[in-house]
Amino acid sequence: MSILKPAPTVVLPEQEPSAIQSRFERLSMYFPLYSLGMHSVPVDWSFCHVGQDDQYYHTYCNNAPTSIQNGIHVKATAVVFEVTVRIYPHMCFLTTDGDRAHPYVEEDINVPRMASCWLESVGDSVQDRTVWQRALKRLQHITQQGDREVCMDEFVMPVDSPGTANLEMPPALLQVPFDLEAFSLLTASHEHIPMPSHDQVPFGKCVHAHFVLYLSASRATKKKGPLIAARVVYMHIVN
Repeated sequence: MSILKPAPTVVLPEQEPSAIQSRFERLSMYFPLYSLGMHSVPVDWSFCHVGQDDQYYHTYCNNAPTSIQNGIHVKATAVVFEVTVRIYPHMCFLTTDGDRAHPYVEEDINVPRMASCWLESVGDSVQDRTVWQRALKRLQHITQQGDREVCMDEFVMPVDSPGTANLEMPPALLQVPFDLEAFSLLTASHEHIPMPSHDQVPFGKCVHAHFVLYLSASRATKKKGPLIAARVVYMHIVN
């Protein structure tokens, strides 16, 4: 038996929206969906490490063994988190160039190109920011249950003004990385949105994101614990 995990949503420009929507709707059939910050986490959910395929990381799962189609048995099922947010306009690398311009990325043709962005509160009101901070703190708590020394430098970040971090502030941003070839941002009607430049990135719009948590099985450095990452499965614009 192994872990059942969702594959990233690979969308081609010519793919029919109805096919994309059908795949999205199957998420709730096979995976437990958790609306971040809406309710407490079940006690039988935790980070799992099963089989040679998972030797480099742990996946946050529902640990109840189950059977899926054709009698296939799985030991655990990845939890898919869902949240409505906005794409933060700074340090955003969602175009077809991916993270090529990222200041901390070295140019290496042998390394798969990645894309990434930070997600922020869905609105600017005190209530919106409070709800989002509570959700991020819930994520931090979940992660620390997996490893108390986890390194969150590339996971959550507090900000008090655009592009400025303040470690004394509560968390305000969540980073989500993607494999560039597997990333697609979709409209509310499940149509692919091409983003050759930042002008096409829908900053300021509400975005619904589904992601899975991965915790590395080894330490990032001698001074820091393992890395945590939120890998997006599906992301589409709400309005």
